[in-house]
Amino acid sequence: MDCTSAQKKNQEVESFSPGCSGASACAPARADALNTRQELVNFLNGKGIDWLLPVKKNGGNADLMEGIGKAFEDHKGEASSETEASKTGGRVEERTLRFLPASALPEGLAYPGTGTIAIVDKRTEFPRIGCEKPRRPETGRICYMSSLPYNEENNRQIKHSLSVRWLCEAHHNTIDEVLLQDRRALCDENHLSTVIGLNKCAYNILTFARARLSAQGLRRIKFRSRKTERNARLLSYKETVGEMADNILLAVECIADYLSAEPEGQA
Repeated sequence: MDCTSAQKKNQEVESFSPGCSGASACAPARADALNTRQELVNFLNGKGIDWLLPVKKNGGNADLMEGIGKAFEDHKGEASSETEASKTGGRVEERTLRFLPASALPEGLAYPGTGTIAIVDKRTEFPRIGCEKPRRPETGRICYMSSLPYNEENNRQIKHSLSVRWLCEAHHNTIDEVLLQDRRALCDENHLSTVIGLNKCAYNILTFARARLSAQGLRRIKFRSRKTERNARLLSYKETVGEMADNILLAVECIADYLSAEPEGQA
């Protein structure tokens, strides 16, 4: 739609509102917990835009977060629940999504227009691969609230929106942790936009190189069987960068292969 630069840290809402003044949305608007604030909710409600926002302790939402957790404890048998599992990057993740109408919240806690509250409980296990050291499982919980009224169709929409959001977060984590985008002290808008554009290009090349190098067996792990090797994880983005940094000719080869590859679906 539009973009602008925030004048100071944590002023995303003030910068977002003018750019979105003439927009409408066919899917719930999303933001991070830092921007789960009354100002944003009031703006979206005024524009008739549905929203889906995470609730954490920051931003004065500690009581609301506690209230959402209590609502699900008090209405265990009434919550709509769904569990899904996925295996990516050597991790096995199990996510349990639960939904309740906002009326289950203690009185006075809900933001204006809230229709549904949700909780996502995630458990991540790290199966041993080859000679890797075992890691303990990790657990986490995130609370959400949405303007969408509580019903089966809207619960499916919330689940879909959260899946898209998680993909965006994983993408940004790679951009930040591998390409160090958020750690660059850039104040000039033109310079900043150029770096962001180059990082997007670099991300695509890294994704291509990651698959190529993983297929070539550059994992430096000894596998007990061919089956274990076939099911092994891909190289991480950080490992892919490390391989190419140690071998410039390999990096040039990956870039050349990427530029000469047929577009997906046309090969």
